[in-house]
Amino acid sequence: MEAQYYIIAEQLPLTQDFKSLKEEALAFIQEHGGNEWTNLNPSDPGVTILDQVCYALTELGYCNDFSINDMLTASNGKLKIKNQFYLPEQILTSSPVTLNDYRKYLIDNVKGLKNVMIYAKCNTFYQAYLSIDEHVVQASDQDLEKEAFYCLNKCRNTSELFFMPKVYEKVNRVLIGELAIENESELTNILIELNTAIQNAIFPKADQVSYDHLKQDGYDTNEIFNGPLLQNGWITTAALGTKKDQLTIAEITNVMRSIKGISTVTGLAFKEGQDQPATREHEILHIDLSELTINYKGNSINFDLQLALNQTRPPEMHIVLGAAVNIQTTLPKGKYRDINNYYSIQNTFPELYAVGANAITANATPFQIAQSRQLKGYLTLFDQVLANQFSQLANIDQLFSFKNSINGNPSDVKEFYDVKDAYEKQHLAYPAPYLTFSPTYYYQSLYNVPHIGPLLKDNEALRIMTTAESDKEVEANAWKAYKQNPYNPYIHGLMELMEDKTVNLSRRNDLLDHLLARHGESPLVIDAVIKGTVYTGNKLNDQVILKSLYLQNFGLLSYYRQKAYNYLAANEIKGLDIEILATFNRAFFSGDTSDFIFDVQKIDRLEKLKESDFINYAALELKLALLFGLKAQFKNYLIHYYHESRNEIAWSLEIQVALWLIQHRKGFILIETKVLWQFIGFEMVVKIGQENWQIDTALNYQQLLELHDLLTQNGQTSLNTLSDQPTLKTAEVTYPLKRVAIQQDNDHLSARIKNTAYTYTVKIKGGAQIDLANDDLIFGNKLILILPSFLKSNDFTARLDLFLQQTVPVALSCSYYFKESKDLLNLIKAFVSWHNCLINEKPKQIDHNQLRTQTAIILANLLIHYHAETK
Repeated sequence: MEAQYYIIAEQLPLTQDFKSLKEEALAFIQEHGGNEWTNLNPSDPGVTILDQVCYALTELGYCNDFSINDMLTASNGKLKIKNQFYLPEQILTSSPVTLNDYRKYLIDNVKGLKNVMIYAKCNTFYQAYLSIDEHVVQASDQDLEKEAFYCLNKCRNTSELFFMPKVYEKVNRVLIGELAIENESELTNILIELNTAIQNAIFPKADQVSYDHLKQDGYDTNEIFNGPLLQNGWITTAALGTKKDQLTIAEITNVMRSIKGISTVTGLAFKEGQDQPATREHEILHIDLSELTINYKGNSINFDLQLALNQTRPPEMHIVLGAAVNIQTTLPKGKYRDINNYYSIQNTFPELYAVGANAITANATPFQIAQSRQLKGYLTLFDQVLANQFSQLANIDQLFSFKNSINGNPSDVKEFYDVKDAYEKQHLAYPAPYLTFSPTYYYQSLYNVPHIGPLLKDNEALRIMTTAESDKEVEANAWKAYKQNPYNPYIHGLMELMEDKTVNLSRRNDLLDHLLARHGESPLVIDAVIKGTVYTGNKLNDQVILKSLYLQNFGLLSYYRQKAYNYLAANEIKGLDIEILATFNRAFFSGDTSDFIFDVQKIDRLEKLKESDFINYAALELKLALLFGLKAQFKNYLIHYYHESRNEIAWSLEIQVALWLIQHRKGFILIETKVLWQFIGFEMVVKIGQENWQIDTALNYQQLLELHDLLTQNGQTSLNTLSDQPTLKTAEVTYPLKRVAIQQDNDHLSARIKNTAYTYTVKIKGGAQIDLANDDLIFGNKLILILPSFLKSNDFTARLDLFLQQTVPVALSCSYYFKESKDLLNLIKAFVSWHNCLINEKPKQIDHNQLRTQTAIILANLLIHYHAETK
């Protein structure tokens, strides 16, 4: 039977239904037209005009229903997503936050790791243990541990520190017993699978898989991208598993019975006699299968376990490390629609109306030409409105872009530059062609409408007659020059009409608020934080600039939201003793306008964040500098010292400090106290009665934290005063105390040992006494911000408080100090020395560790002093 095809009659939406649009228009005319228009028959010219407009509106309605994929598809067929969207792998992932995130990141970045365990130690210190694949790893354990340590410091969060990772120490246990197999030829594969299964039962290998694989397994997008961005495949939290510290014979028996090809398991036991061997935190159980008895049909089979394990692995285990794995979503496809290509309604009129391309003949009378132009002038108003609507739709990517547009007429701008060579583009005859700041209404010229030239004002202004050209050539050249003039009365008047600055800025601000909310950011909070940040002096202008900058950098700021700077790999900082004037980039003082229009592209370029910025700065530093516009604030401050007459900067301490801060530290200094304290030694003195007893050796920061926790939580069991020589005891260490004479009274700086009448004090070895009555500086997770005093104001501090409240994690505290240049001078010198001492790749002197400690002590003394001043 032959197939029958038919069209289902469905009601079109009003915007695409010519009949319904015309009926509504006629009803409106009848209601409001009065007695002036009574003939509404198809033969009436007014109804003919209405027909053409309705047809054009159905075309606009048709385009308006295109999918967003089509609207964002460029002429080359590619989707325009840059500054439109962040891809799921860019915006849903984040730098490691949880311990499982760190585990995934390490496995992905360090070749040969099967799995990792990370344990929280005292007060945001972490210890990682590495399970390695010996078939892959060629480096020594020490080299692997260093690589893992550097990797963790690349992604560590603010106020989190890692001890040197350690490769697990193997605890070998020999398994004895009998296995019966079903097929002797499968012995090698059985041994490999059995060994792998037992290892996975102790600590599974974390397999990396593709995005498509996880989608097929039922994982949703949020689950897949919840965690760090991995380069070699995604790792699910379930695949990580945990290390078992003990494995029973019963568990091993169940594992063996699950292996295909093993028929019976009997007499299993550990040769060492333990039924349930256990391991400690830094150890991993290794089950040796070499002394098992393997039978086939009642006969014992000799086998070499190591030789079998070195054989080619089964197909499912053929995984090439570093092989390309699809980790991304597939971009949707769209069809290029060329929406901006407007077809004038004047092309569709009957020939009788004389408004189309071939309407005016060579023998037309002046009266006929005047009639044609009169109607064309009337119809051109409709054409301009419709053409602008098509442009608005075609430029949806500009409307919702993170970047602010610089013109509202992209199609004419393209034509303007397309006809110019490289020299002409650099030496434009007209300044700032079509440029405007952040338009939200888009439009296009009607130069392609048939015979439109004579209707445009001053269309013959560039008509220059020469003896070598005919009238036709002169007219063509004048029309070409008119169209290339971005300031001709028509296009400039259209630009002025479309671009009301106040309306544009208000609409653009609303659009940016929508984009912020779409990315989970509160526009109200952002408004409160950026209030008072000045780029142009116009509040609405500045809001639009800052929100746009924030959205352009939001991908990196969101991914690295809690990341600290990498103190092992940061760039070396130059000190204040360099000739800043000789090297200073005077472009810092150049204006932010180009041809009297705010140069938004320059600001976008200057404020664009890079991946490398997050090596040298914490994410908090970069976000604060961006939203507070510190570069602009420092620029305004420095301009006060600029001498135009000599074209040089007045040389002063204030200038040196301000230039250094904005060039090297984004305008302020951020110090993680945890990073500082770990390189310092401490002295602890316990006061028992009237006598002072000091721990015989200097304490490192970890030991100090452990002792502090014991003394404030369980003092009686940690302090032994019964013997002639008192001791302080932790779970692993006993510290003998020696009697000392204290020259000054430090009781006001001491803390009481819990459940005792004793007190203790802490002092930096070679440095200042620490106030234990206000101990969050030393024992808390604290950030310190030091800013120049010229930034201090009630408005700035209120905004800073709000920013820190919104940005700093609950587990951290943050203090900030405004300091004069003379105070900052000493701080900068100490900070530079300490910062540069931490860099791993910097050439080390023999006394490098001592130098690092000395500079850390100087910096710590300054912070303690600042902290004491605020009490």
